Amino acid sequence: GERFKAQRNRIEAQLQAFGGPGDFQTTLHEVLQKYQALPLFDVGYEQVFDIRDVTQSNDDGFTIYDIEDGLTFSKVPIGQPAKIYSMSGAKIDVGYDLYGAGLGWHRTMIEDRKFWQLENNAKTFINRANYTKAASFYALIEAVGDGNANQRVTWQAHPDGVASGTSGYLAGRDAATLNAAALKIFTDVKDKGYSVSFNTPLKVVCPFALVGRLNNALKLVLQGFDGSPNQVAYTFQLVPTLLLSTASYYHVCLPKNKLVGGNRMDLTIFDEFKPETYSDVAYGWMRFGGAVADQQQIVRCAIA
Repeated sequence: GERFKAQRNRIEAQLQAFGGPGDFQTTLHEVLQKYQALPLFDVGYEQVFDIRDVTQSNDDGFTIYDIEDGLTFSKVPIGQPAKIYSMSGAKIDVGYDLYGAGLGWHRTMIEDRKFWQLENNAKTFINRANYTKAASFYALIEAVGDGNANQRVTWQAHPDGVASGTSGYLAGRDAATLNAAALKIFTDVKDKGYSVSFNTPLKVVCPFALVGRLNNALKLVLQGFDGSPNQVAYTFQLVPTLLLSTASYYHVCLPKNKLVGGNRMDLTIFDEFKPETYSDVAYGWMRFGGAVADQQQIVRCAIA
């Protein structure tokens, strides 16, 4: 019936999108480009770092001046954690590391019309590239609290001395902790020329597991009546992510300024046919760099 014809036409359209074995080279590239054009799965770090598009430049890195207890990362092999290095001095050069990976496609996958498997492989390939990049920047944020005790804020006492187990106990302590982190950041950077004010938004990079809890803290009011001001005194914006290594902490960040990064080359895909294995291989390459040039822009906050 009409329902069957519609379904058949939809399947034929999908098959035609991949073409036949004769134009596999074009199809391979098109499949990968299709998913490369989709929104990235996690770009929250771009709200924290000042990411510059330098794809048209001829530079092999960028320079940051007046470094204070800074951090940068190096190339991250697939499946391995980011390596974080300390830096200090009047200036530092941050290089653009080259990241790459390959993906093989046996031609029989096209000949046998296994287009769902092809699409899944393409998504995995693109997502892995984006994961590597995002994980590198989140690792920089975590490294501040891991290595610098001065950039940690303990779980603050409830401002009204509410006892454990009482409604609002967790939210009250979390609100006090957020306030303490904000005050520390603003106090530490007040003479650095960052042009901050009481209303400057701070980014709260947190694991998914803490989103509900932190939202409760941000909505907590001083008094139980409409129009009462919030317990938190500053402006906070949550940046949830699954790419932090632990759900035991979250991070309050003064964004941009000396939290910097550069995209030297966006993910670029090349492909070739391997007659000895009757397969085609796609190679993806990208270049980027990033650094925390002022650790006082990031505070790690405890939840217990």
